[in-house]
Amino acid sequence: MIKKIPFTQTGYNLLLEELSALNSERNPAIAELQRSRELGDLSENSAYRVARQKTSRIDKRIRHIKNLIKYSVIVSPKNNHTIEVGSCFSIKLNDHNYTYTLVNTFESNIEKSLLSAYSPIGKNVLGKKKGDIITISTPNGTSICTILDIK
Repeated sequence: MIKKIPFTQTGYNLLLEELSALNSERNPAIAELQRSRELGDLSENSAYRVARQKTSRIDKRIRHIKNLIKYSVIVSPKNNHTIEVGSCFSIKLNDHNYTYTLVNTFESNIEKSLLSAYSPIGKNVLGKKKGDIITISTPNGTSICTILDIK
């Protein structure tokens, strides 16, 4: 049985946008590949190798995104009482307050406060409630975390 990949609606929409951009980028890349192929000896044609690599990179990414879309399921938190994928929550960690949205690994981006559910913090807060105090083990050591709010 193939496991579904949870995505927030925003993350799913970003996948669709990237797929659309890659599809529009693909035709010019193929045209460039054909032009460079016509330049002669392929063994010494660096323009051909570069165009082939670009086309290959685009095709690989398109296949990857199509697989993500095929196995994705859009999730939204069922309640505001426990943290689950899609939940926005605030924590106090090492005397600092942080606000994150819990997402899957494919969507995670710590600069945008999108925290992977498979990260050390993500794994430990999953299923927890407001006010829970948890211990988080990271490569830098152990920290105490308090869940301040769930939205």
